[in-house]
Amino acid sequence: MKNNKASCLAAYPSPLASRPVARFLSMSAFLFLLVASLSGQSLYMVNKEQLYLQTSASSPSPFANLPYHFGGRAASAATLTPPSLAGLSMVFSSDNSDYEVKGFFLTKGALDAAFPNGSYNISGSGFPTITINLSGDLYPTVIPQVIGGTWSNGALVVNPGQSYTITFNNFTGYASTGVGGHMKASISSVTAGDNVNVSQEIISQAAFGLTVSATPFTSYVIPANTLKAGLVYRLAVNFDTALVLNTTTISGSGIVGMYSAATVAYIAGQSATSIAPPIIATQPMNQTAAQGTSAVLSAGVTFNGSSSPPNSNTTYQWIFNGQQVGGGTKYNQAGGSLTINNVSASDVGVYSLEVYNGGGVAFSQTATLTVTAPVGTPQFTTQPQSQSVNPGANVTFTAVANGSPAPTFQWQYNGTNIAGATSATYAVTNVQSGNMGFYSVAASNSAGTVNSAVAILTVNGGHSRLTGLSTRGYVLAGGSLTPGFYLRGSGSKSIIVRAVGPSLSNYGVSSPLSDPRMDLIPAGGTTPLLSNDDWGTNTNLPALSAAMPFPLVAGSKDAAALITLSTATNSGYTVRIVPSGTATAGIAMAEVYDLDATTAPVQLFSLSTLGYTGPGENVLTPGFFITGNGPKQLLIRAVGPTLGVAPYNVPGVLADPQFRVVPLGTDLTVASNDNWGGTPELQAAFVQTNDFALPAGSKDAAAIVRLPPGGYTIQASGVGGTTGNVLVEVYDMDP
Repeated sequence: MKNNKASCLAAYPSPLASRPVARFLSMSAFLFLLVASLSGQSLYMVNKEQLYLQTSASSPSPFANLPYHFGGRAASAATLTPPSLAGLSMVFSSDNSDYEVKGFFLTKGALDAAFPNGSYNISGSGFPTITINLSGDLYPTVIPQVIGGTWSNGALVVNPGQSYTITFNNFTGYASTGVGGHMKASISSVTAGDNVNVSQEIISQAAFGLTVSATPFTSYVIPANTLKAGLVYRLAVNFDTALVLNTTTISGSGIVGMYSAATVAYIAGQSATSIAPPIIATQPMNQTAAQGTSAVLSAGVTFNGSSSPPNSNTTYQWIFNGQQVGGGTKYNQAGGSLTINNVSASDVGVYSLEVYNGGGVAFSQTATLTVTAPVGTPQFTTQPQSQSVNPGANVTFTAVANGSPAPTFQWQYNGTNIAGATSATYAVTNVQSGNMGFYSVAASNSAGTVNSAVAILTVNGGHSRLTGLSTRGYVLAGGSLTPGFYLRGSGSKSIIVRAVGPSLSNYGVSSPLSDPRMDLIPAGGTTPLLSNDDWGTNTNLPALSAAMPFPLVAGSKDAAALITLSTATNSGYTVRIVPSGTATAGIAMAEVYDLDATTAPVQLFSLSTLGYTGPGENVLTPGFFITGNGPKQLLIRAVGPTLGVAPYNVPGVLADPQFRVVPLGTDLTVASNDNWGGTPELQAAFVQTNDFALPAGSKDAAAIVRLPPGGYTIQASGVGGTTGNVLVEVYDMDP
């Protein structure tokens, strides 16, 4: 790829033409590239440069904002490899139509650390690997300076209507080191709408079609009427030591390595009226912004005490890491304010403001932008995991959460904070049955709090069984709630069966079934073994009252009965609840309580409930109690779509059921499922519990869960808030 430009200065988008100081300094180092365009040549180059600013007749000072610069150029896509460092991809510059690596630095030490002295390789397709040796720190010993003249407010004052001769200091060391010397002075417009861009340039040996001179020039004439009154212009002077100057290795190309000194000064076109110069009254401050947000940098600029510029030719330009800040959607510049939108790591660095008009120039101090991680609530990347261990084991739960600011942690046991458990891990030593339960952690920062998934800790051994089964659901007008249960073992079982309606209002239920009627029906039969409507009508009321684990309000219209069942007669039963009296519809709860010892030969084996599930408190909610000192493994299912087809043909089924298991007294989700997935483990569990099969791709829900003793509810709902009939099942999988 070649830089074919008709003129070195007029066509090349040089920083000397409508560019701020720092942008000029980033480009002036590449003067050989400008030169190469005269003969249509391509350029491969590396360069180190010291940058200076002159604002009075005194000597120039090192440019306060990033005074050191490195630049590398290639004519086509390439990789630049600095000494002892990894290769750097050279990025295409649309301004210059070539490929670049560049950087600005506050100190020479920082420059040399990023780009050490030594041999640089430029490699790419279509040309041989180029080695350019850049060593010796052969920066020019004399800094370019404008001698004499009238200076005001940081600018050299010139009468545009008359010819003016700029005088430079007499350079020593020109072409005395390295292989060649080069000098260039350029004047370019700063204010939009003016297109002055003229230069004078020499080189110490024939190359690139430039004027050959054995000595540097010391003056430059600005022709009359070249400049305009009331406008400001940039003068740039380069003085360079070339260590490498090769025009023969690659046909039609130049290879250059050099050290440079570059000074910039401003020229004010003398105006008939006084123009108030810019003054940086308030310096920009360092800022910190979170990734993805906006950052605002601002400097207070005044003009003889006024915040309003004296004319439309006043130019504000922000500089970022030595580069001119552009526009588009990334930046919004308004006077002395700069808004940086959607900040990211690439926006980290130093910013400064330059302001110039026909009255003079002003440069702010630098301000640093620091970018932090996005502000937001914590997100868990590692969840605590459930564990099942032998008694006496040590257990550690671990969670990892990120966020900005970095989150703090608080571990919980069964939903209650654990004092002092505020690290990312929590250890339980010498685990016993009393440590079984649910462990979770809350991660918090200023943006909010997020709770982790719940980890279940169970301890092997011990013995437990199901001792209570329940189902809460909405009884439609003319409908019923019909949970069923099975007994396992040989012998008899004493139970209490209840249908609770009006008493639910004591627990916050807003629309309970005001008068439920209850029937207990053997599986496969139609004739109830018992019926009750108003529990106070029982003949064995004292015994019933004494046996209830949870009392009912005396005289309420809840239903209840005590009965002893024999597995020799039947092992399966249905509790049917329907509205009675003037009741039409509402929420009711069916309950079955095992009154026998946990060692009795007959035990509750399963619960199944077919009912309607709706939104809010109308969700179908079966429940169960586990009693003992050991964990219990259960199969839980919520079946909807499979019931809607043959051979079951249940109408109005829930198309996509889901469930979650919640320990009583908490809002913890300790198990859940949506779409069972057809896993072999679940298919084997269906066979073990003698339950009917589910199609592998169905949207029915199922899960195997191992739980410690306690009370639990199952909340079965429809995905997306849908409603319908669903069968919820709980099976004891332990022998």
